[in-house]
Amino acid sequence: MRHLPPCPWVSLPGHRGFKGRAGHTATLVNSKVYVLGGRNGNEFYNDFWQYDIELSKWTLLHKHTPFEPRAYHTATLMSGNQIWVIGGSDHSIMYGDVHVFNTETLEWSSPETRGHLAGKLRGTHAALPHPVHPKAILVYGGYGGDQWLGDMSILRTDSLVWEELKCKDGLAPSGRGYHTFTAFGDHIVLFGGKGEGGIVSSDEISVYDAAVNVWTTPRVKGVPPLPRSNHAAALVDDNAIVIHGGRNGGQRLDDICLLKILCPPQPGCVDSFEWEVIGQDKEKVPKKSKATKALGPGGRSAHTIVAKDESLYLIGGYGGGGLTFSDIYVNHQFIQQAGSRPRVNKKAARRSLDSVPDSPEDEGWRRTKQPRRASHPIANGAHSVPIHILESDDISTPDTSCDRPGVTGVALEDYHRQKRTVNVARPHVQSNVGADQMARAEALGNLQGRTEAITAHENELHRKELASMQQVVDSLRAELHGKNLLESELRSGKAALEQNILLLRKQIEEGNRTIMEQQSKMEKLKSDAQDLVFQLDDKKKEVFEVTHKLKISELKVDDLSRSLQQMTNSCSTTTQELNICQQRVEQLQIDVERKIQEVQQLNKSHESERVALKKEIAERRSLVERLTNELEVAQTSSRALQDTVDRLVKRAERDSSKIDDLQKEQGELKNDITVLTSERDQLIAKKDGAEASAELVREELRVARNLVERNVVEIDRLKDNADQAKEHIGCLHVSVKKNEEELKALAEENSKLRSLLKEIEDFETNQARNLQKHAEKLRCARQFGPS
Repeated sequence: MRHLPPCPWVSLPGHRGFKGRAGHTATLVNSKVYVLGGRNGNEFYNDFWQYDIELSKWTLLHKHTPFEPRAYHTATLMSGNQIWVIGGSDHSIMYGDVHVFNTETLEWSSPETRGHLAGKLRGTHAALPHPVHPKAILVYGGYGGDQWLGDMSILRTDSLVWEELKCKDGLAPSGRGYHTFTAFGDHIVLFGGKGEGGIVSSDEISVYDAAVNVWTTPRVKGVPPLPRSNHAAALVDDNAIVIHGGRNGGQRLDDICLLKILCPPQPGCVDSFEWEVIGQDKEKVPKKSKATKALGPGGRSAHTIVAKDESLYLIGGYGGGGLTFSDIYVNHQFIQQAGSRPRVNKKAARRSLDSVPDSPEDEGWRRTKQPRRASHPIANGAHSVPIHILESDDISTPDTSCDRPGVTGVALEDYHRQKRTVNVARPHVQSNVGADQMARAEALGNLQGRTEAITAHENELHRKELASMQQVVDSLRAELHGKNLLESELRSGKAALEQNILLLRKQIEEGNRTIMEQQSKMEKLKSDAQDLVFQLDDKKKEVFEVTHKLKISELKVDDLSRSLQQMTNSCSTTTQELNICQQRVEQLQIDVERKIQEVQQLNKSHESERVALKKEIAERRSLVERLTNELEVAQTSSRALQDTVDRLVKRAERDSSKIDDLQKEQGELKNDITVLTSERDQLIAKKDGAEASAELVREELRVARNLVERNVVEIDRLKDNADQAKEHIGCLHVSVKKNEEELKALAEENSKLRSLLKEIEDFETNQARNLQKHAEKLRCARQFGPS
């Protein structure tokens, strides 16, 4: 087992609304991570967040999802744009429901599943897309409320049917929860967790072959890490599974374990996996200082890890002691440092060769190696010039066969050639010492002078080369300084533009809210105006009905007046006939005359009452329907009175023709007088009834007049309100148009700012390219300088 040094973690900016949580889910969709639910102590959440990796920005999609708060659920990505949430629990309730989120429409749905496993309660389970069936979710284990589950089931996302998956002969793993279930190819690795016997041993690794539906227990090379549950795992580079943290008893682990996939478990593969542990071997890994620990995520459990390209992202978790995290960390160098796959990244190598010290691009994932400074001694006491050297595996080691400083390769070769010539000539000179002493001395002098000339020439060339290099370096430093100043100005301008864009977005949002409020107010005013119009129509209908009733009442009063006039004429005729009878019957004349006078007085009083009533009705112009029945009764009584008068006339005619039988008729007249008396009493009673009816009519007319006056006032008020509403609606229309124009202007300004930002980005890209070209020139000047 290899022990690798700890990889650097970098804390990313969070969001003040994102609360600390554990037992949540984090689902990677393209370059966005969707975080759902979780718990903080006994408080459970159902909020839904989105983290944009490219923008390093948190966004709250739903403050409350349309289902209950929960933790220890699963959120599985299906069909590239659907997140399927299954199960989970809070502090007292376990769930077995299913909910689906569409990442394109940003809407939730809760489909009804079928099958005998539908609604089965479970939490702390694991779920992932079936490696063989793309429209099925594979669910394993978890806690069912009273026992640890070891079953495996699938949910068909197209038919919404649950099916129990019965595996073939094989070593099925024990029931557990808080485990990880990681897929590679058609295989799935089950590691860790907690079951009936406590935390599952780290020696127990089970692999499920989805193609043949069989469990196997492969052999693993290396020393396994500590047993754990509630840890996090992710597949990196398609050939390794990274495992971070978890719980071992009361300890929260902070190590990173790498399970390298050597080959899929099969008969021809003996060792399928190999363990590599990072940051756990205390003897080989230096103990972290407090400052170093502050830079890392620290020990935690119930957190999440997602792998994007060559980076790991860690979110939340529980650190023990009531400490729940809301932070997010990223590790950009884990895959490169762990060496999960020995591939050559040409772009990264080119960046390491072309990168310039003190450049902003040397931080984070863009930084391959740290630059260091080295000083090369120069012959003849010249001052050493600091030269930046980039450490990289792609740069070849320089030739160290010669230790002479300040000598170029051409001069060194000439020197060796001359030295070989001297060595060849030396035996011949020694054999002819006596004869060629002077020649040897001369040759040695010439050789020494030539050597000194060559050395001086080489030193001069080296000085010139260093001077030219120094000039190039100075010019590049000046240019880099100018570029850095320009980049700082561009960054400040970009920050200002981003701030302006944020302000414009806020203004646009406020404008949209204002428009929405004004639209809602306008709709409300429209509805109020419509209600006022309806009320006005109702009042007009009521006024029309009252007016119609008044006209009907006037017609009925006119009919009653004509009836009374007819009654008066009839009474006058009866009076004349009674006078004729009085001439014939003196004894009865006084009584008959008195009765006629009384009747005339009654008629006169009734006539005055009728005139007054007619005037009152003519002034008030109103009527009540009850008068109709009473008038009909009065007409009936008038007809009865007319019949009586006719009967009396006939009797009077019989008296004039039968003067001799006057005595007999006198008794009949007495009877008739008695009848007339009773009829008079009836007329008096009818008159009293008519007066009471007239009083009722007056009261009803008074009420109707007040109602009409109120209706007129209400109609005027409604008209005023309608006019005010029309004016307000017109003002709102003008305000809406102004807001629309402002929004258009803001949109145009926003588009201009975007184009300006794009131009700035293009300018930065061109500056980066120019910087890279200058760095390439510097590198070429270093390697192929003037000889």
